[in-house]
Amino acid sequence: MHLVFDLTNNLMIFGILLTLGLNIMALVIYKYRFLNIYPVAIQLLMNQMSEAFIVLDRENRITNFNHSFQQIFPQIGMKDLDKDIRNIISVILDSNEIEEDTKNLKMVLEDSSLIDFNGEICLVKPQKHYYIIRVNPVMEGRKRDKLLGRIVTMIDITKRKELLSTLQKKNNEIEEINHKVEAMNEELIAGNRHLYEYAQILENLAISRERLRFASEVHDALGHTLILVLTLLQVAKKEAAINPVEARIKLSEAVSIARNGFNEVKKSVVGSNKETSNGVFLSDIMEALAQDFRNSGIEVELSLENVIRPVSFQLAQEVMKLGKEAMTNSVRHGRADKIQVILKLVHGVIKLFVFDNGQGCKQIKPGFGLNGMKRRVEELGGNISFGSDGTHGFHVHLEIPLGEMEGDTIAVLS
Repeated sequence: MHLVFDLTNNLMIFGILLTLGLNIMALVIYKYRFLNIYPVAIQLLMNQMSEAFIVLDRENRITNFNHSFQQIFPQIGMKDLDKDIRNIISVILDSNEIEEDTKNLKMVLEDSSLIDFNGEICLVKPQKHYYIIRVNPVMEGRKRDKLLGRIVTMIDITKRKELLSTLQKKNNEIEEINHKVEAMNEELIAGNRHLYEYAQILENLAISRERLRFASEVHDALGHTLILVLTLLQVAKKEAAINPVEARIKLSEAVSIARNGFNEVKKSVVGSNKETSNGVFLSDIMEALAQDFRNSGIEVELSLENVIRPVSFQLAQEVMKLGKEAMTNSVRHGRADKIQVILKLVHGVIKLFVFDNGQGCKQIKPGFGLNGMKRRVEELGGNISFGSDGTHGFHVHLEIPLGEMEGDTIAVLS
């Protein structure tokens, strides 16, 4: 009985002590928060952040870091907790190509007194990346004047840098294009100015050509008309006393020639020489021209060869004017009373020969008439020559190619 009683007492004492111990343990755990979830939650949140950061105490020892920081510096691991960052970061940064920004990072991590910093760095290895690095102090005390440690944050801005670099390149390209466009605009302005000046020159040249054409037309018309009229008047003067009827006929012819000359001058002024769509026969025009001179008492021998095909009105007019000027010069300057005219068409080239029995000249000095003839022939793509034996006679020889358009005209009209 006595043994049973002692065992029972011992069990009761053990139970009481166990209960008391558990209560004390629960009180301690509650008071000091040995099972607090906050540190675990904070670490989880730190690892989920994209920004890399490391926590250093006042002695510059590593107290914490997240996964992003470890991705930047894979050399740092859990084994490095409570180690001085200066012993580790030198090895890491020394393996990078040292740039000015990298030196800044080394200075920030090694200087525990640096509690306020904001700048950019560039790490070349393992891949080139740009970061914004910030240092924030962790203070305690009522006045927040006691330094507990520092939080160093690194934000990756590589993509932004690349975008800015790409944008800068594009801006440079655009600027270069703008410079080219400005240069092209300046060239265009200069070209327009030159074009305007060229247009002014062409306009003045056109005016000069028109004046020259008008002068040449008037010269040809008036020179031919006055020579014929003067010749007819001289003939009429001689016939007045001997044969009044013949004198009146010559005077009527002089009036008709003068009227025709006036109409020619009028056409030159108003530009009414209209080109007909029908072909013109050179034989008819040259025969009419020869007859005008015959009526004034000039003996004209006209020889035509292979000119039975019609040509354009414009070309016929030019050939007639050239022939008229040559024959007028024979009468006016050479005082000729006999003229021989030969007109032929050979292998697509019009050939005109004019010979007279007038006064020759030792030295030919082309005046307005001969120069006008030369200009007309050259504009038609031909050539002309003048000659004299020095004492008797003067001759003109000119050749004018028909050209493609004139050849087509002849083919159609024939």
